[in-house]
Amino acid sequence: MTFHWSDLRRDKDIASLGVMADEARCLVAEAEIELDPRSEVLDRDWTNRVVDRVSATLSVMVIGQVSSGKSSLINSLLGRKLLITDSKPTDGVVAVLNPLDDGAPEEYAERVWPDGTVTRFESVGHGVEFLRQQKPLSEQQVACREVRLYLREPLLRRLRLISTPGLADRLQAFEDVTLRYLREDESDLVLWTFYPESAGNAGEAGVFARALANRREAVLGVVTRSMEDRDDDPDYDPHRDPRLTGPGGVVDVLRENLGAHLTDIVLYDSHEARRLVARRQRQPALAADSTFQSELERCGYAALRQALDDLVGPFGERIERSRVRLLLLRCAGHAKVLADVLETAKGAFGRRAEFSRAYLQEWARLEREVIAPARTRMQDEIRTVAAERARGRCCRPGWCPARPDPYPPTGRCRCLRRARP
Repeated sequence: MTFHWSDLRRDKDIASLGVMADEARCLVAEAEIELDPRSEVLDRDWTNRVVDRVSATLSVMVIGQVSSGKSSLINSLLGRKLLITDSKPTDGVVAVLNPLDDGAPEEYAERVWPDGTVTRFESVGHGVEFLRQQKPLSEQQVACREVRLYLREPLLRRLRLISTPGLADRLQAFEDVTLRYLREDESDLVLWTFYPESAGNAGEAGVFARALANRREAVLGVVTRSMEDRDDDPDYDPHRDPRLTGPGGVVDVLRENLGAHLTDIVLYDSHEARRLVARRQRQPALAADSTFQSELERCGYAALRQALDDLVGPFGERIERSRVRLLLLRCAGHAKVLADVLETAKGAFGRRAEFSRAYLQEWARLEREVIAPARTRMQDEIRTVAAERARGRCCRPGWCPARPDPYPPTGRCRCLRRARP
């Protein structure tokens, strides 16, 4: 059976995720469980936002630690140096790369503010420069939601690229921008870039993984700079480097840290890929050259493009199918998050019930060992007093509260004015 995107918009099972999330929030509140404020369970609009985010192109978001090669990766895919690259933090704003409309005279860039207001830059260059982190621009960058670049690039006809500020940035606000985009599901596929020496960064994996909790099999790991300082060695192949692919190597560490989020891992070198793409643009005949193809495979460009082509198809014919598949995987991931939270709530209720059971057991013991015997003694004393009153005796033999001195057992009790028996 074939599903279409329009079918999913009306799917009752997907809509029920929102209902289950409401019930989960109520149970979490009743169980007095404190969730991370960014938890998907607290996101009331998740289902509607994801299903309603319909666009003609598949969206690919590039994330990663500062200086992990995000800008270089995008430049290599485009085959030109568009985004600024540096060993220091470069991007302070999300950049969304869109295809230029047919008939548009030239490429352009615009700035989008949180209220939806759009202002146009003088040129694409000015827009790209605005992305660069500079202290005089920091306040404007933080206040800007995104910069949109409209480019005449064939790749963007089939998918749009989203470049994000890096994790572990010196300014927390820039990192928060990336996490917000991840939580708001502004992409169908995530390219997560790693520098080989930092690929095992547990802190990075933890922060991003929380934001990607419901994105199962929607992350393509890209190990950048895999041929750094070795690109002139024709015998070097990163795919045979034990440091990268051997037991306990970079690939193993990534699979262990990211688990179900990953769909695949690509060993990539942006510098070599961009050089080869530029060379092919000058010499189109190289596309049929087997030696040239092996060079594209060695630097990872062939594998990355194949992964993207598998999603969108050579002519974009697979876009809808891929988006349906990724959405269903995302729903499955969201359901898993709900199940985990409900399991936590179940544990909390179980502990509460166990405490109540222990309390009731202790109360039963007190009832049996202390209260019941005391009650019995009290009842016995009451019966004794009642019996004495029934026989007209209110005082102990030899003593009466009406006279302080003891009186003979045969005397009279002044309080009752009766003769004692």
